[in-house]
Amino acid sequence: MKVTFSLTFVMYVIAVITRSWCSATNITAQYSWLENNDKYDCIVGISVDGKPVSMGMILSENLIITSANPIERVNDFRRIKIHTINGAFNRQTERSVFTVTKDQAKRITGGHWKTFGFDKRHAPHHDMVLISPRQNIKLYKGPRSPIQCTFASAKFVSSGRFSYVGFGFIDKPHVRLNVELELAEYGFEEVYTDCSEWIPLIWGNFICLLNVEHFVGVSSGGGLFYNDYLVGVGCFGVKKGDEGILLFTDIRKYPRSMQYYYLPEQFQKPDT
Repeated sequence: MKVTFSLTFVMYVIAVITRSWCSATNITAQYSWLENNDKYDCIVGISVDGKPVSMGMILSENLIITSANPIERVNDFRRIKIHTINGAFNRQTERSVFTVTKDQAKRITGGHWKTFGFDKRHAPHHDMVLISPRQNIKLYKGPRSPIQCTFASAKFVSSGRFSYVGFGFIDKPHVRLNVELELAEYGFEEVYTDCSEWIPLIWGNFICLLNVEHFVGVSSGGGLFYNDYLVGVGCFGVKKGDEGILLFTDIRKYPRSMQYYYLPEQFQKPDT
């Protein structure tokens, strides 16, 4: 299908992307997780200078995956903090960052560097980085302690289900705070859509879901799970008229990057 884009549509994309990753207020980050659901205690908050900017998912005791855009130009890693759950849904531990594995050269090669946002500094292309904390995260150490997300090269089927988890995406007050974990769950056929009907495919590798509940946007670095396996990282949202989609960087497209940090048996391929 051929896709055309009006100036109004492009400007809306710019606004939505900007709102998705930089709308948090400048506060000391006080995160909360799902009160009666510990399945997503692998989620972490990410702040810069005390301001919540994004989130990520724990892949191992020394590795977190998140979006590149909010932190890729933070060269002093001491400014970045990771916030993990600690014993209760509204308690946290703040952790320092050792390093951020980012590949800016890869993001701008191939002529596909499409900048968005009012400062023209951010782009959806390969919007994914890996963070290592200064001290290893102790996993599975008791009730409501950090756990590990399992990611997968899952092939989607119509009977599957999606879970989207993020800090503050349901409405504008939650987006401004960007610290309260929220969950939305759907059947595959309710929301899955062909990305090529909405954006040029050269923009990046994405999983696209219909924004059926008209959320404000996507939590930058938010987790998209398919049948409880991590498959996507929140990037941005697009709207055309009264309809919109949520776009997640498809980590299934980066098996070499992911497997570099894992033993082969840790890269799960679930039954579909």
